[in-house]
Amino acid sequence: MNGVDGLAAAVREAVKHQQPASAKRGVIEGNFVRIGSRSYPFSAAVDCHTDDGCCVWVQLTQNGHAVIVGA
Repeated sequence: MNGVDGLAAAVREAVKHQQPASAKRGVIEGNFVRIGSRSYPFSAAVDCHTDDGCCVWVQLTQNGHAVIVGA
């Protein structure tokens, strides 16, 4: 999905499986966010830059996608 509906769906998925203090720090690399030695596709970015090299806070979902929750 794209637009507001896609953003809402991605945030709902991340919040549904959220655990306390589970946000992780990652770096944007193309269409993926790298956390440690692993890369995850991201489907939503909220109020932050998603250019290559940007550091972001990420909430991982159970299906292996990342939701960017802050810079």
